[in-house]
Amino acid sequence: MHRTILGLVCIATLAACAPEKEALSPQAAQVNQSIEMYAPAGFDWKNHQDCTLELNGNKGMVEINTLDGAVIARMLCTGGPCELRFTVPNHIREVSVAFNGVRTPMNVRPQMKWAH
Repeated sequence: MHRTILGLVCIATLAACAPEKEALSPQAAQVNQSIEMYAPAGFDWKNHQDCTLELNGNKGMVEINTLDGAVIARMLCTGGPCELRFTVPNHIREVSVAFNGVRTPMNVRPQMKWAH
């Protein structure tokens, strides 16, 4: 008897959890339609910038940080030409470059050179 009651309670509980289908209002149906987007020819949809920092003839550790201190990239240069490739979000316009204890702010550009 208890099993029968327990079984009925379980079935009633599961039936109550079944999702109900609602009819969409005309406004909601319009929102769900596809939206066409137009952009000029050659528009760049990327939200980041690929950059390269060049260091010539220097040995040591180079580190690129955001201005609030977050590390973007780090590399050990062993002398001779050294290139550090990194990616930054488009909203970051300036980074801090540290090389052998010297920290310098630099504007973000695709090609950056260490001038110290």
